[in-house]
Amino acid sequence: MTAQDKNIDRRRWLILFLVWILYASLGMGFASLGPLVQPIQNELDISYGKMGLVLGFWQLVTIFTFYPLGKLVDRFPPRILLSVAAIAAGASIVLRGLAVDFTSLLITVGLFGLAGPIISVGAPKVTANWFIGRELNFATGVYCSGPTAGVMIGMALSTTVFLPIVDSWRGVLFIYGGVIMLAGIIWYLLARDSPKQSTKSNLPNDIKSSSLAYLLKIRNVRIVLALSIAAFLVMHGLVNWAPTILQRHAAMSLANAGFWSGMGVGAGVIGSIIVPALAAVGIRRIIMPFILILTSVGLFGLSIVNNNIPVLSLILVNFASAPIWPILTLILIETKGIGPRRIGAAVGLAFAFAEIGGFIGPLLLGIVQEVFGSIVPGLIGLSVVLLLLVFPATLIKESKINKPQNI
Repeated sequence: MTAQDKNIDRRRWLILFLVWILYASLGMGFASLGPLVQPIQNELDISYGKMGLVLGFWQLVTIFTFYPLGKLVDRFPPRILLSVAAIAAGASIVLRGLAVDFTSLLITVGLFGLAGPIISVGAPKVTANWFIGRELNFATGVYCSGPTAGVMIGMALSTTVFLPIVDSWRGVLFIYGGVIMLAGIIWYLLARDSPKQSTKSNLPNDIKSSSLAYLLKIRNVRIVLALSIAAFLVMHGLVNWAPTILQRHAAMSLANAGFWSGMGVGAGVIGSIIVPALAAVGIRRIIMPFILILTSVGLFGLSIVNNNIPVLSLILVNFASAPIWPILTLILIETKGIGPRRIGAAVGLAFAFAEIGGFIGPLLLGIVQEVFGSIVPGLIGLSVVLLLLVFPATLIKESKINKPQNI
């Protein structure tokens, strides 16, 4: 082992921790509006349908920004890119707190989609450059737990701690935006780019091999795109509407609904660390269908009006669905023809498709609630979609890349 390798060994866990902090702060941004839906609706006079559009609007923007930003991350060192992205994402959260009507709120939410994707794509890029083998499985699960943990903290503290202190939903957003910007500054000061990272990834041949046509020819990529849509359909839909579901189906107060929604997301943190670490090459196409079935069962349980079943179902949905994305990321990294050098473009493309579900999820549930006076038909619909994807998940082709840094 060379001196450089020993140096990498010493620093890789610090880099992973910093990625986690950065991604967790972004997760707080994901969840910043969900617990505050009612006070925002009341002050700005926004209907359920329009609020659903607001909650999913930044996802709509990222459908168009993820892939090009992913290619950007592949070309340039992520240290500066991720820092600038975090500061810009935090600023967009702060601007939400200055909104005066539906239009201004919608625009400020959309700005998040111009910066957040750089962190979402940069995180797997950094991890794949610092870790290989079984450590990569564990590291991927850890960094993917970051946004889930951020969502948990954001939802649990928003209405129980911060709102009583600042006495305004605007003040809560100022706090969350400041946290994301601070995380970006810490990342820039302490992080380093991996010495393994290629400085030649902007050559014409690499650009061509990261093209949309090239990626779509790979079977695993096509399967991952379909599963990504379903994963975000559920994850973003529930992140934003879980407090409302618990208020209506479990007779909870606004504060308790926000707290238990956060605790439910906490189960996702545990799932996103444990399951990917166990998902070794060779069993992922077995684990993925099982996860989809468990999530489908949990969604059906959320539709039941009861004091306890919705809470237990929310925990099950989060625990089962949170590992989907880290496992899909591992599949892409270890797919022949992708590897760490092209993972930015590949994950960016997967995120772009995933955010179709991320946008439709909150909007669909909001429209269903407004049209039917109940969110139950939307939950059952999501449950059926997941069951339909069980068979495609079994077609994943698993292959091991022993030296991903050379791909």
